[in-house]
Amino acid sequence: MYILKRLFTMLITLWIIVTLTFIIMHIIPGDPFSNDSKTIPETVLQNMRARYNLDKPLAVQYVLYLKNLLVLDMGPSIQSKTTDVIMNLCQPGKHPCSATSRYIPLGAGRGLYFARWY
Repeated sequence: MYILKRLFTMLITLWIIVTLTFIIMHIIPGDPFSNDSKTIPETVLQNMRARYNLDKPLAVQYVLYLKNLLVLDMGPSIQSKTTDVIMNLCQPGKHPCSATSRYIPLGAGRGLYFARWY
């Protein structure tokens, strides 16, 4: 019973976080393509908004957002860098992730070492 209660609490917490994220992203003025609106023709902008479901009502966008999260479909990235470029930057010895990739395992090991005393 305790595990079911904890799982239910976890699901409610995740739903609240997902909903707040959706609300905050829609409170921000504009859309992801508003910076490009001066250089890209309006028909292309409309097609891009349709591709990312930004032309649909908020309720429909929210249901689609939840459905896509449930099947782990985060959609295509609208950033210019690909995952391969980002992963290559995060290899040890390369800037900007070298400190992170070096110190997280050390911190985890140290945490496990000190946790054995409790």
